[in-house]
Amino acid sequence: MILIILLSTLSILIAIFMHVRFKFSYWKKFDIPSIEPTFPCGSLKGVGTEIHCIFLFDQIYRKLRDQGPVAGLYFFTSPAVLAMDPKVIKNILVKDFHIFHDRGLFVNEKSDPLSAHLFSLAGAKWTRLRKKLSPTFTSGKMKMMFETIADVSEHFGSYLEEQVSAEPMDVEVKDLLSRFTTDIIGNCAFGIQCNSMTHPNSEFRQMGKKIFDTPKTKTLKFVFMSLFKEFSDFLGMKTTDDDVETFFLNLVKETIEYRRKNNIVKKDFMNLIMNLSSEYQIEDTTKSDTKNDKDTTSLSVEETQNIDINGNLNHNNLNITNNNNNNNNNNNNDESTLSFEEITAQCYVFFIAGFESSSTLMTFILYELACNPDVQEVSLNVVKIDHTRKGYSRTFILMQPRNRPWELGLVFHAPKKSLSEEP
Repeated sequence: MILIILLSTLSILIAIFMHVRFKFSYWKKFDIPSIEPTFPCGSLKGVGTEIHCIFLFDQIYRKLRDQGPVAGLYFFTSPAVLAMDPKVIKNILVKDFHIFHDRGLFVNEKSDPLSAHLFSLAGAKWTRLRKKLSPTFTSGKMKMMFETIADVSEHFGSYLEEQVSAEPMDVEVKDLLSRFTTDIIGNCAFGIQCNSMTHPNSEFRQMGKKIFDTPKTKTLKFVFMSLFKEFSDFLGMKTTDDDVETFFLNLVKETIEYRRKNNIVKKDFMNLIMNLSSEYQIEDTTKSDTKNDKDTTSLSVEETQNIDINGNLNHNNLNITNNNNNNNNNNNNDESTLSFEEITAQCYVFFIAGFESSSTLMTFILYELACNPDVQEVSLNVVKIDHTRKGYSRTFILMQPRNRPWELGLVFHAPKKSLSEEP
């Protein structure tokens, strides 16, 4: 009996070994340069514990870039390609985009509603949502938010001036700019004055930190969920923490309800995306300046957290089910409108895409300006601020590419250094 068990175990181990060996020989059959994989992580050895995946891809790129336009990788036992040649990358992102529009990310609209945003969706769902959202991001509609950004920038400048005039002190620039972009996205996306500069521990700021200040092992978790979607769904895995999900669902729900109840129209992303849903549209009948309307969603998050559910945020009484359940169910299948969950998911990705990437880029721009005083001097001389008209008009004189600080930041410290695409 023991012999049978030993032989059976040995047979299973041999079968697993042969299967893994066969999987790990995939790129050799096509004579594609690759890094020798290791079981069980393949090419991802050390990711999540010793190294970030971006730095791993950078190492592979530097090692194999002279051996061909692409490099072979293994995500666990699944083969993947690292495109290294600009022409190949252009073909994937532009010419053959109709083939490679799936990013291979985990999506589950039911158990993880915030995962169903434009960046994660694929196929017909992505096409439908893209058609709905494209008119929202025209240059004209984006310019509507400029005044809001300018106002937040003025508050930011006043805060810095106050801090500098008090006494000499060291400033953590990344945290400072993260609070600045949190205030901008909070205003532009949700119409909320987060006041992160003066209240760094506000709930909005804490949620933003929690989304990105994650354990290194979470990277490996996301890769696992992307490769084994059905199994991850069976295990009940989610990309979003429960408290983050609850916060954003509640935030969007209460903002929509308050604006509809009081017929409030604002020049922000929330208003634009509400108009994409026949259920949540607000008709602007007054055409007047909405700044003077008493909209409590313009209060800081700390001030609105405990307001009852009839007006604004109340995290203790979350109910994401709309009053019109029948209409909501119909909307989920309606191609011409967006459901509440879809609206929330787009607001969520608008927040995470705008706040972290922008603050990271600005941090490195300031770093490059500090390292290049000549570029700093040119930048100060060519930026002109016009205060003669209502609002603020920024006029930038054309600069030579080598003197553009934002290009220095993008070239040497791009916030997003990799992008996954699947056929």
